[in-house]
Amino acid sequence: MFVLAPAGIPKAPFIDIVPRVLATVLRHHNQCHPVEEQVRLRMALHAGEVQFDRHGVTSAAVNHTFRLVDARPAKTALADSPGNLALITSRWFFEDVVRHSLTMDPATFRPVWVSEKETSTVAWIALPDHSYPPDPTVLTVPPESPASPIPYQVPSAMFSMRGGIPEFVGRHDELRALLDTVTAAVDGSARRIAGYTVDGMAGVGKTAFSVYAAHHLAARFPDGRIFLELYGHSPTQAPRDPADALASLLVATGLDRACLPRELDDRARLWRDRIAGKRVLLVFDDAASHDQLRPLLPGSAYAASTQALVAVLTVHGLSTRHSKLATQPLRNAVSNRPLRRTRWALCNGRGAPVDTLVLPVPSPRKSDTGA
Repeated sequence: MFVLAPAGIPKAPFIDIVPRVLATVLRHHNQCHPVEEQVRLRMALHAGEVQFDRHGVTSAAVNHTFRLVDARPAKTALADSPGNLALITSRWFFEDVVRHSLTMDPATFRPVWVSEKETSTVAWIALPDHSYPPDPTVLTVPPESPASPIPYQVPSAMFSMRGGIPEFVGRHDELRALLDTVTAAVDGSARRIAGYTVDGMAGVGKTAFSVYAAHHLAARFPDGRIFLELYGHSPTQAPRDPADALASLLVATGLDRACLPRELDDRARLWRDRIAGKRVLLVFDDAASHDQLRPLLPGSAYAASTQALVAVLTVHGLSTRHSKLATQPLRNAVSNRPLRRTRWALCNGRGAPVDTLVLPVPSPRKSDTGA
């Protein structure tokens, strides 16, 4: 949304009143609506000359404002915040308006360097509903211009997949069925969430099979490959709380533990934001229930730009015993054994399909690998 105020309107209310009111409205809206209808915003403030022609509004000031709101530092600030609003102001607006604000402390802003197209300048970022701690030193030491763009580096914690199995014997038909199905989904033109469960009796090798498959798929997921224990049926540990699981996932993305939101829904939303647009392979081992899994899944209804594979490993028939909708066979071109496609509401709010590969009890052969 683009708001253009006449030159005679005082600029102070845009920093003293508007961000606070907007944050309050967003918080109320998000509390009253389901996750897929919740809203988070970036807001940019600037001032300058504006001209009108037969095409509408045009000016360098308007272009500058749009560069600010689309800048990577603004997107990162909102993604890292448990709040709903990130504010970025131009250098001019900060020096002439923010520094004289009666309600917002300038020391809660952070200077950033914005380089977007031909725009290269200092801007200032604040989080109106989750403020940075006041730091007066930032007001006297502006950020230096980067000598060259800093390439994005994936945190090493995003690669926590268990070590590969040197020799995996058996399960060739099931492995090929899973690899072909996942590859077709990932390499397709439509960006999507692909969810899969590997199910079967205890001891048939579900975990070993899934880890082995994950290493075969590693090249297609350069942004992260995570193995997470959920302890759904562990004899020694209680099932992992979803909030604790989300904390582990968020920290893996590089988020400081001090910035973790307190509420489960806020953690789930932040997790979806932080992996939006990335190709990530997630293996959740030993899930206890839908309620445990649902907050962990980056459903496409919430993050349409996300492309992620969610491989949910289940025990004691979770995929069928807890499924709310009927299954129907999905034949694989290579294997005669069908994959069962389940309309599983937990994958996203609109019932995205989840492929279920059921591992039968193996024949008693010493060469087979189990887990």
